[in-house]
Formats: sequence, structure tokens, C-alpha cells
Amino acid sequence: MPSAAGADRMGPMLRALLLALCCAALTTAQDLFLYSAPHEVIQTPSQVTFVTNPGAHSLAGLPGGSREFRLHHQSVFLDESPEIRWGAFFGPAAEILVNPATGFGAGSHPMLVPVAGSPLPMVIQCTTDGVGFYTRPERRALPAADAQVLAAAASSAMSVTLLGVAGADGPSPQGFLAILSEEALDVVYAFEMSPSQRLSAAAGGGQRFYLANGSVIMYLSLSLSDRAVQTYQAPLPGAIISLAATRLASPAAACPADADILLLLDTGNLYIFSCYDTTGSAGTILTSLPAGVPAAGARILAPPAASMIEALPWFLILAPGAADRRDRVWRGDLLANDISWRRVVLPSTAYALDGLQLAHLAVPQAAGLWALVFNKTVLFEPREFGCSTDRSIQCDNESTISPNAPGWRCLTGHFPSPYVSSDHLCPGCVDNWQLERSDEDYPMSNPEHQCSPCSSTGCQTCSARHCLVCAWHRIPEASGPDGTTRCVEACSEGFALVAGVCRPDGLVLPRARLAEPEAEDLPGLPPGRAITAIGETWLALDPVTGLPVLPATPGPPLGTLLFGGPQEVLFLAQGDMTSPARPPARPMSLLDQALPGPVVAYAEAGPFQHGPRRAYALLMLDAGGILHQAWVWCAEPGPGACVADGPARPAPLPLARPCLMLRRLDAHRVLMQVTSTEMVLLTPDPGSQGASSLVLPATGLVSLSVAGTGRADPRLGDWLVWSSRADKVTASPAVFLDRGDARWHALQGAFVPDIALNESHAVAVLLPRGGDRPAEVVLADASSAHWYVFRPAGDMLPAGRPVDLAGARQHLGQLPREEPLATEDHLTVHFQGIALPAGGSVTPAALLLLTRTFIGLALLHCPTGAIGPCHFLPAAFVDLPLAMRLPPGSGFWLPAVAQEVDPAARAAAGLAPEHALTLLAFAPDTGPISVEVLVECPAGTFGPDCRPCHASCATCHGPGADRCSTCRHWVDHLPEECLAACPAGLFAEPQGRCTCHASCLACSVAGTGDFRCDTCPAGTGPDPIGREPFRCFACAAPCAECRHADDPAACTRCPPEAWLFEGSCLASCPAGAWPDADTQRCQPCPAGCTTCTSASICTGCHDQRYLEADGLCRACHSSCAACDNATSCAACRPGLVFLATDAGQAS
Repeated sequence: MPSAAGADRMGPMLRALLLALCCAALTTAQDLFLYSAPHEVIQTPSQVTFVTNPGAHSLAGLPGGSREFRLHHQSVFLDESPEIRWGAFFGPAAEILVNPATGFGAGSHPMLVPVAGSPLPMVIQCTTDGVGFYTRPERRALPAADAQVLAAAASSAMSVTLLGVAGADGPSPQGFLAILSEEALDVVYAFEMSPSQRLSAAAGGGQRFYLANGSVIMYLSLSLSDRAVQTYQAPLPGAIISLAATRLASPAAACPADADILLLLDTGNLYIFSCYDTTGSAGTILTSLPAGVPAAGARILAPPAASMIEALPWFLILAPGAADRRDRVWRGDLLANDISWRRVVLPSTAYALDGLQLAHLAVPQAAGLWALVFNKTVLFEPREFGCSTDRSIQCDNESTISPNAPGWRCLTGHFPSPYVSSDHLCPGCVDNWQLERSDEDYPMSNPEHQCSPCSSTGCQTCSARHCLVCAWHRIPEASGPDGTTRCVEACSEGFALVAGVCRPDGLVLPRARLAEPEAEDLPGLPPGRAITAIGETWLALDPVTGLPVLPATPGPPLGTLLFGGPQEVLFLAQGDMTSPARPPARPMSLLDQALPGPVVAYAEAGPFQHGPRRAYALLMLDAGGILHQAWVWCAEPGPGACVADGPARPAPLPLARPCLMLRRLDAHRVLMQVTSTEMVLLTPDPGSQGASSLVLPATGLVSLSVAGTGRADPRLGDWLVWSSRADKVTASPAVFLDRGDARWHALQGAFVPDIALNESHAVAVLLPRGGDRPAEVVLADASSAHWYVFRPAGDMLPAGRPVDLAGARQHLGQLPREEPLATEDHLTVHFQGIALPAGGSVTPAALLLLTRTFIGLALLHCPTGAIGPCHFLPAAFVDLPLAMRLPPGSGFWLPAVAQEVDPAARAAAGLAPEHALTLLAFAPDTGPISVEVLVECPAGTFGPDCRPCHASCATCHGPGADRCSTCRHWVDHLPEECLAACPAGLFAEPQGRCTCHASCLACSVAGTGDFRCDTCPAGTGPDPIGREPFRCFACAAPCAECRHADDPAACTRCPPEAWLFEGSCLASCPAGAWPDADTQRCQPCPAGCTTCTSASICTGCHDQRYLEADGLCRACHSSCAACDNATSCAACRPGLVFLATDAGQAS
């Protein structure tokens, strides 16, 4: 055994040491408040031990089982977000060390030893009688049965020097230095020690050790080349109760092999030796503990020198025996040759000193931060915690100490909102408060942003005008000022409860209906060619080359791709399937070679800009279960869409997992469902022309856009929200998952506090909102006999936070039958959000439910438009025909493709105006099927939101008089012109035709433009004074017909017993008229007749007339006053006399 040198110099060195002491004046500074991070550094129930390799960030070590030890790296990518205050640093991924030995049992413990230049520390397993490398089965016996290892220093990945003691509790303890390698444990130096109740040790730099034994400090230095040991001992004026070897003043560059030594004595004195070695110390400080801090039980907490490169000019004193709880932790700051003491005020969450450790954490713009950690929670200093810069929080300080357990709180009305803002911990608002800001501003990005209370009592989530989510015991009702939505306990007068909402009486609501599914005979398929898969596409087809056309930016889908085998692809443009003309699908030259088998699932992502080139990623699953990726490129894309350079070359992706479904998540990612409870997030990379993958325990996953929406700081990009049977629902920036950043684990399961559903089966679904409103998340569940949704209205937007979101639970309807729960490798239910473009902002979307035996659909209804509250209407269901039902265990439906309907084109073709869209679905056992979605409204309304037609329309397919499908009113001479009302003088028949008044036989337009009656039925006539010229009235009695009503002298025909004379009906004709039986009129007698019996027979004549033999009255001679014939007078006119005197003779 090599001999030790330097022991005989103990006396001279001690005298030199004491002469060199610089007695520091005891100074204290302002208290240092620390603040608990909201989340733990790692999501695990186990306690962790931190270990730090020199110049690296700390690792977290914890047992992973009886024979496993896990080492977790810090995984925070500060270039993406500098926010570390939430406290999460370590992800779940770990280096797992397996202990193959069976001899390490109870009483054994791992020791973590830093290793310079290595990504991992060394882990050795120690017991009272054996030691070995954790990953090796060999156990090496220690020098004695009661030996224990006090400190260790690694010399290589599989070689470590151990400082130990045997017989520590006996009268003659013996220390030893030993080298543990893969081959053996070699004791290289043994030495006698004085018995002591106080024994501690620490490793310095290289192979240096410091051993405190009672009142003696011993230095040991091992040379690995010759295994020579140098030692140095110095007594101190008191027992050493705590020892730390650190770098307080000496960085590794200045003191590479040794360390700064801190020694706390039972006298309360603290010795600090700078770069301590066998020659003594480069500088020494002697100080004492602050007043009121007892030495008994106190210990020094400082980073180990073996873990450090740079100096850290402070250390901590932990004094559990302090009478005043505030004196339990003090920090000593090195200022030149002085120590300044600061009392450290711990938050009440740090309740026990034995749970305190130091960890070297990754922070922005620095090599790292040595921070105090209680159990697994980081305690930040005011500067790192942003106490003076974050205007959303209030930190405890000397003048303001609140009862807040973490030492800080959100300002009134604000709520912790992780990663929504890089500068604020609480940018969001609590329930019943809303964030005042413009739509495009993310929370707290403007100094004027503030949280203010909602105006409605019982409201949990609100906008500036409306309550969006009411508390569970209240109901939304649009009865507030100016039609705003408030929360009521019961519906007010004039309102009725419909689908969970108090709605105005008589409100017209649309009703969804699903037509019976039909097998879809897609036009353009070659004879005998069967479709093997369908997929929505954002590509277009170049009609000249048949190549795909790449879009310049993401937008709405442009069509559907139909796969007919390993290589054949057809393109069906958006709307073609629902067009009355039904143009055929056209071939697309998409792939330059065939896949090994037919394509059975397809999804795409893009466009990607890669240098000057534009790329688009295609992912295809073949019938053999192999996933393929292909890239379509444009070499010189220009600002708009570009035609691909050529077909894509497919290549298999090395992802040996089953696939139940593929779908596009967003422009950058594709989602692959591998089991009913697990999904793989695929992120194509145009640089490598491959794709990264991340496995998530998820039943549903959606992407929330951020840019321009105001959801969160756009610098972090879009967010992902996913549901899980184990962890409820989680929202996280997508980049955290893409990069494997540990910070998303702190958000796990926190999206909603209690979704009030069957939690293990709620599925996250993205629901469009129409127009420029961002799509939002709903949670759907059909795992029982009923269909429920939980809708956190607007998700992150109204309250500006991504956690603990309030929401409304709705019952959409009872299922036609209860579907069996999904098995691990077979799906039974698929939810999908469907946009309704024709519905505008009032009925912007529907929630689709696909099962093996039926289909369901529920409309989202937003009566006040985009910014108001929305609720689902009761669901509609349709059974699948028996031939289309999917047998248990068979392949499930691919995501449905919605084909929009052009209302004008359908109306022109005479098709149903209520047809909103057609769903194209596909399953291997059924092939393509189509289902018409009809949104039905009462007559006189149109569209999915039941807007009123123009007043001239009875039915319509849009607003305006030119969008009438049928007229409300029309006239015969202008049948193409629809009228809101019949013109004056005309009256509507039940079908809307404008006709004469019912009392009128014929009518025409008068000079005034009004209609008047021209012909009245028998027994009626027009109004004699013209007040109602369009109608006929009964003739006055006894007229049978008349020129106008109400005038007995206006008759034009009489009843059989009367004779018409000068407009009147008479029982007999007056003198001078005779009753003409042919005309039933009193005709005038012949000239000169006073009475007559016909037009030619007089029975009486006027004076100076006589009745001739022919029956007519003729005139007497002009001299006659009367006569009986033409030749003689019967009497003369006055003044005349007869010529003859004989009265009997004519004269």
C-alpha cells in the first residue's frame, strides 16, 4: 500500500492557517424572498435526487422499480420559449439503468457521481458490506463488514475512487481510499482516525477528498498514475458539524484540482478556505452565523465542486433549530473578503428543510442557474420570477406578506395561464371575468389589456356582450339589454326551454335530417375498377399535364382523391359530386410507381417551403399495413399555386405500428391512429424527406391555430389539444411536443377541470365556426346509450387561458342503439366537425357521429352570429341499411369528406333547396357511400340558419327577389315575376296566384294601375259609387241582373214575373209599352199608340190619331182635333168649324 506524505506538517500548516485568517465583519442585507414554481420539475410521484456533471445541467435521478434507476435529462428548448417560471424542466424520457444483481437488497442505496465529459453520471450501489456499479452484477466487498462509503470521485466511465470508513461507531475507526473498477475494488490507502460522533466527507476536483472528523479537517489527494496519496490535517477550534466542497470563489480554470472548503463549527463559526490543498488555502474567511441562528443541527448547502466549472459566490445555511421560523434559512454572499448574510424567506409550500436541494437548471441567456428546489418544486428568486416585470402577478416582499402558499398570487381577476404569454404568468382571467382586448391581440400583449367581471350573475365565461357559459344551475337566455345573453334560473315570460337554452317563443330553428345512405356510383371510374380509399385533398389538378397543383398557402380543401389500386389516383373537385351535371373524376398523375398493395388510407400535409422549392407531403397506407411517404415538389413555385415537377416517388416509413386511421391534423402534421387509445403524431420534414413521430396516449387530437386569433403568443406557434382515457384533456403548444420539451407535461390533463362526461371516453373534436372565426374544441362522448358534448365555448379565447376551462354540457339525443366500446385494435365510433358554408355565422357547423350501424349529426346554432353564444340543436340520426353496416372487427370508416352544394345550381336543376351538403364516406366492407345532409326550415325561410326569404318568395334558395324557388304571388300575364302581394284589385288563391275577386268573373287594369271588375256574375253588379271597383255586389230587388248594385233602377234583367222597363222591373208594362215575352222587357208601342199589344198592333191612339185597320195609329187631317179615319174629322181644332152642317156627314 503506498505511503502518505504530508502528515508531519500538521502543526506548521495550522499555525499558518490561523495567521492567515481574515475575520469578516458580520453584515446582513435585505431579506431574500423565494417563490414556488406552479409546477414540479418532473411529473412523477417519486422523490428525485439531482446530480450535475461539470459544466452541464442537472439530471434528475429516481428509482424506476426494484432493479431500475432512471436518469432524466432536462428538456426545455429555450429558443422556442424563454419561459421557465412554470417550473417544468424534466421530461418523461429517461436513461434507464438496470441492476442485474440480486444481492443488493434492503439497506442498499445508489450513489450518483458526476463524470466530467460524460452525458450521464456514474451510479454505484452501496451497502454496509458491498459496493458495485449499478449496471453490473458484481458486488465488491468493502474492507470491513461495517464499512460505509462517504464520498466518491469518478476517474472514468467505469472507474471511481471511494473514500470510506470502517468501524465509524467503534473506538478505532479506520478510513480508506479505494478504487472500484469493473475488475475489482482495490484499497490504495488506509489510515487511522479518531473516534467521533461527527463524520462527513466531500469530493473536490479530480481525485481530491475532504474529510471532517470531529474538530479535524483532513485533505487527501490520490495520484492515479502511481496511486500515491498525499494528506494534510488541520485541527479547528470546535467540532465540524457541516462540510461543503464547492466553488465559492475559485472557478475550475483557477483551481482545477481542488475546491473551496466551507466548514461550520459547533461554535457557530464558519471557516471558508479558498482552493484548499496540501499547502493550505489561497485565502481564508472566518465569520459567524447571524444572530438567532443556532449551530446545532445546521448544515451548509452549496453545489458540489465536482459538478462545477464556474464559481457561484453564494451558499446557504439551513438551521432547522432556529426559534424563529424565519431564521431557518440564510444565504451567505461572498463580497471580496466578506460574507453578507441575507435571510431567505421560503414560501409556505417549502415546509421542511430536509427536502431542499440545489439543481443547475437551463435558463435563457445564461449557462445555467443554480436554484433551490424543495422536493420537486423550484424556488425562484425575485429577478428570475419576474416580480418587477410581470404585471399580472404580485410577489410577497418585506412590506407585503400575504398568506399565499407559493409566495405570490395572480392579480385580482387573473388566473394562471401557462405559456399563453412569454412575459406573464397570469394573463388569463378567472371564471366570471373576461379579458378586455381586441380579437387579434394575444393576452397581455397590450398594456391596456385587463380582466373585468362578466355583467351577468352566474356566468362562468363571457364576452363583452354575452354570457357564453352559464354555471350549472343557470340557463342562458338572450333577454339582457339589447338582446345580450344572460344567465337565468328559469326561463322568463316569452321564452321557452329548447335544447338547454331559453329561446324566444316562436323562434324558428333549423332541423337537421339525414337522408338514407346510398351506395355511391362515382362518375369517371373505369369499368370494373373498385375504390380502395378516399382522402380529402388540398391539391388541384392541372388539366393539361394531369399533374397535381400545389397550393401556395393552406386553405380550404379543393377536392377528393379516389384510390383505385396501388397507383391509380382520380381527382374529384369540390362540388363535382353534388353538381347536377356530376362531371366525372379525372386521373391524376400523383405517383411514379405502384405501392406493394392497394392504398387503404391517405392523408397529406403542406405546403412546405424548403429553400426556393415548395414541397407537399403525401402519406399512404397500403393493404399490407406499410406506411409510405411521398413528396411532390415545385422547383420554381412563384407566388401562387404551382404545377408539380412530376409525380411523387413513394418510400416506406420505418414505423412498425398498426394503423386504424390516417387524417390531416393541420398543414404541418398528420395524425395516425394506431389503437383506440393511442395516436402517432407525424411531422413531415422536407429536408430529410422523412417524418418525425411522437406517440401520444390519445383518443382524439386537434390543432388550434394561434396566428391572428388571439389565443396565445404567436411566437410559440399553434397549440394541440388531445383527449386521453388516462389523463383527461391536455392543451399544449405544438412545438413542445415536436421538440420533446418537458414543459407540456406540466399541462397534462389540465384543459378542463371536470368535463361532466364519461371522462375516460370523451373525444376532442375540432369544430369550424365559419367566416374568419377560428375553429374551436368540443368534447364528445357516445360511450353509453346517449350522445353528450362538453363545449368550453371559444376554448382558450374568452378567458385567455389554456387550463381549467369552464364549459357547458349538452345532451344531444338518445342513440338509436348502444354501440359496443372500442377494443384496442377496432374502432366503433368516430366524431368529426363538419363545416356548413351555407350556414354563415348562425349555423356554421355540425358535429358528425359515425358508428358501425348508424350515423348522427347535430347542428351548432349561434343565433346572434359569430361573436355570440352557440349551442347544439338536438341530433338527427339515420340507420345504415343492413348491407352497409360494418361487421364487428372489420375495418372502420375513413374520415368523411364533405361535398358542398351550390344552392343556385340545385335550384336550377329542381333539386331540394334544403340539401346543405353531401357526405362521402368509405369503409372497406361497403365501398363509398353518400349521405345527404338536409337542413330543413319552415316555408318562407332558407339556408341552414332559416333566414327569411324575400317577401316575394314562397320558397327560395337565397336572399333577394331573384333567388325565389317558388313565388309567393304572381299574375297570369307575368308568371315569371314574383310578387310580395297581389296588386290592388286582385286576390291570392291558396297557391299564390293573383286573381279577380271571388265575386267577379273578369277584371282588368284601370288607368290608375289598380284592377277593376269588368264582368259580374248574374244577380250582382259593381259598386255604384266606385269604392270597391274590384268586386261585385248583389243587385237591388227585384232585379235579376243589374248595371250596378244597390239601385233598383239599374236592372238589366228581371225575374220571370217582372218586365224590365228603363232599368226597373215592373209587374206590368206602363202605358205606351207592351210586354215583350221574348226579351222580358217592356217595349215601346208603335208611334202614336197609347196602348198596344205588340210592336205592330195598337189598341189605343194618341189625340189627332186614329186606329187604322192594319193596327197602327195614323195621323188625322191637320184640321181635325179628332178623327176616325183619314178623310173626315170627328172634331175640329179650335177656331175651325165643320164645312158641312150635317153632323152625320163627313166634313
